[in-house]
Amino acid sequence: MAETIRDRFDYLSRRYLLEAIKATEAVSHVREHLALNRKVVVFHDYKKGGGFNPFDLSHLVDNASTLPELRDAIAEFDAEFKDLRMAKLHALPSPIQVFRREFPKVLVVNGDEKKADILTRYRTFNDERSGPQVMLVQSAKSAGWSGHDTTGKFQRVLLNLGQPTAPTTAIQQEGRIYRTGQASDAIIRYFNTGTNWERWTFATTIAQRASAAENLAMGE
Repeated sequence: MAETIRDRFDYLSRRYLLEAIKATEAVSHVREHLALNRKVVVFHDYKKGGGFNPFDLSHLVDNASTLPELRDAIAEFDAEFKDLRMAKLHALPSPIQVFRREFPKVLVVNGDEKKADILTRYRTFNDERSGPQVMLVQSAKSAGWSGHDTTGKFQRVLLNLGQPTAPTTAIQQEGRIYRTGQASDAIIRYFNTGTNWERWTFATTIAQRASAAENLAMGE
C-alpha cells in the first residue's frame, strides 16, 4: 500500500498538489492586499497541474486481483486517516485556473503568452492609472522586468506559491519589487504547507545553496 502511494505521489505530482493548495489559500490574502490599495505579484512554478488525492486507494479495493491482506490494510488506513482519504484534494485547480476564475482581470505572464502581450501587462501593472492589480507570473519569467513602487502610491506585494530552491531564483523574483529606487517597503511572503516534505525541499536545499552563494559573494 505504501509503495502504491509513493508511486502515485512522485516529485512532480507533489509540486503540482502543493501549488494547487497554496493557490486556493492565497485568494483571500490577495483580496486583502488589493483592498489596501496594493499591487500584487504572485509567483508560481508550473503552468499546468492541479490537485489529486494520493491517499484515495479505492481503485485497489475495486480491483478483483487485490490480495485480501492489502484490502485489510487499506481498510485500516481509511479508518485511521479518514481525513486524508476524504480530503477534496482532487478538486483543486492549478494556480492559473484559480486566479483566472477569482480575478478575471489578472495579468498572466508565462511562456505561453505572446511577448507583446507580456510587455503590455508589465506596463499595465506599473501604470498608476490602473490602480491595484494582481499579476500571476511563472517563475521562469523572474528576470528582465521591474515592478517596484516608484511613486509611493501603490505598495508592492510578492506572494510565492512555488519553491525557489535556488537562491539565485529567489533573489531574481524578490528583485522584481524590491530594488533600488522603491518608494515604499515591499512585502514578500512565501507560502508553506508545513509538511515535512516541503520543509526538507525548501529549507534544507535552499539553505545549503544559499550558504554556498554567500561564500562565493564574500570571495571565499
